[in-house]
Amino acid sequence: MARVDPFDRPVATDVASGDEEAVYRNRARRLGLSYTSYVDLGPNGYSDANAIDRGLFAMGAGAGAPAYLAPDETLMPAIGHWLSAHPAARARLAVATPTTIRAALRHSGERRYASAARDKLESLDPSLSARRTVTLSQIVAGCLAVAAIAAALVLAPVATLLIINLAAAVFFLGVTFLRFAAAGHVPDHPPRPPLATGSDELPVYTVLVPLLHEAHIVGQLLAGLDDLDWPGIR
Repeated sequence: MARVDPFDRPVATDVASGDEEAVYRNRARRLGLSYTSYVDLGPNGYSDANAIDRGLFAMGAGAGAPAYLAPDETLMPAIGHWLSAHPAARARLAVATPTTIRAALRHSGERRYASAARDKLESLDPSLSARRTVTLSQIVAGCLAVAAIAAALVLAPVATLLIINLAAAVFFLGVTFLRFAAAGHVPDHPPRPPLATGSDELPVYTVLVPLLHEAHIVGQLLAGLDDLDWPGIR
């Protein structure tokens, strides 16, 4: 009589129960592994967007670090056979839910993700990044200019002040003329009719509104978004 492998018998009711923790507790029991409801990978645990999206596996950093898996039912036979061939691995493995693993991966990699989001543009093309507002050459030029003005004030204070006042007057006069010139080139268009709500011809815009520790203004923010004169705001 042929022997029936317990790992080759899928448990349909296991997935249909709707209780994620009960599902993975049962799978841990069937695999002979411990189950944990808390996963801590530490600050250096491996984490990336694909791993978070799948939520199937997580492992801490360093030799001998624990590993956690959320086995899919279709992979149970392969995992069971692998554990049978490598029984020593059971000491490092534990089963957790995908939700728990995703949370641990996000927590472990949050500093790296924040750093990548903040520094990626600067590393790719520093000229497009506003992180460095003043360059070294600008600092040197500014220091030289300040030193030159200070020396001129000491050597010829009256003439220096006259030149500074004249330069400032020319600058502000130029700004004023520029504004008048720009105003003269504004086309005289008739006012646009009000937008037709639900029009399919209007462009679609996405408004990103990041918040951090600002729960107290969410109501005011939503009210402001609702006041936008554009169809389909939600």
